[in-house]
Amino acid sequence: MKNPDLPKPDDMHPVFHRWLESLPLLEDKPPTTVRAYGQALRRVAYFAEIPPASFGPTELGQAALTDVVRRMRSSGEVSKATLNQTLSAVGSFFDWCIAERIADEAPDIRRIRKISKLGADRSDPEYYRPAELEGLFQQARQPSPSRIRWPARDLAMCAFLAVLGLRASELTDATLDWISRERLEDVDGSATWMLQVRGKGRKTRWLPLSDELVDAHSLWHQERQDEVETLQVAIKHLRDHPQGDPERQEKQSGEEERLEDRADRFRPGPDRPLFLTNEGKRFTYRQLHYWLTKLNSEASLRDRSPHSLRHTAGVQLAADGVPMNVIQSLLGHASVATTGIYTELAGGELVGVLNRSEANTLLREALDGAVP
Repeated sequence: MKNPDLPKPDDMHPVFHRWLESLPLLEDKPPTTVRAYGQALRRVAYFAEIPPASFGPTELGQAALTDVVRRMRSSGEVSKATLNQTLSAVGSFFDWCIAERIADEAPDIRRIRKISKLGADRSDPEYYRPAELEGLFQQARQPSPSRIRWPARDLAMCAFLAVLGLRASELTDATLDWISRERLEDVDGSATWMLQVRGKGRKTRWLPLSDELVDAHSLWHQERQDEVETLQVAIKHLRDHPQGDPERQEKQSGEEERLEDRADRFRPGPDRPLFLTNEGKRFTYRQLHYWLTKLNSEASLRDRSPHSLRHTAGVQLAADGVPMNVIQSLLGHASVATTGIYTELAGGELVGVLNRSEANTLLREALDGAVP
């Protein structure tokens, strides 16, 4: 159908625009997908004959949305691929509405696909193969002429995304008080470092940190503290050597203020960001994406989004034989069906794993001498 037939974006309800604004941050959607999803919701409003200014989750129940899909199919104006994308957009819209407490429940998209005889198109997510991830980690450690790179921080950020499988929004939202030491067992009185993730839909999950993650974070945290100390030394030097000339005094005062502001940004505190840009500010999604683009380029890897590192964690865990329900808990998936894709993708990473299994070892012993 022609785009001019659809409601204009400016005529849509404010909740529609708030949802669109959330897509790049919460779902890692690129601008092209954001535009397509926006058009999809306007298409639903058109076929449902809902006034754009009134469009919201309360206008679309299970029966209403099923009728809309049937109307789209019978119109001959909407392809099967477009219908599938439309339903994906509707699912995203309701997930966000539920998270924002604008809606209590969502239509059963899977049932609507089945009733409408639509097979969901699946595209396998991008992820880093082990050799590529090794290259990314190694490059992150290296000094760079780029003004946005900081080796100790970059390695820790890559690790938190690729080992823990954090969402981009979880990484940028994380504060220092998300990390704490918890005593999980009283056997030896030891405690485990944990990351309390406040994720999608305001759900909280506790993730244990490996020794390597703790070390990566400690290196970055130490450099952050070193930066503050270096700035404090520079501030003290300025105060100990005041300028006599009024113009120079003013310039010195401005420099002192700039250094104090930077020191305050990097100074650790419970509610301070876990990771900071080189300017001492919290990362935006755009900055995070650009940072990874730069790092991929320096490592001679093709460009990928931060979400690819989250997928990498899922695939690696599946390849290591971690049960799907455990991966689901670690990544914070609402449904284990979402996690299932990683088991399939891990098939390519499983080559050689069977050679290390106990059953395979026993088979090898049984075959000894029997195979010429």
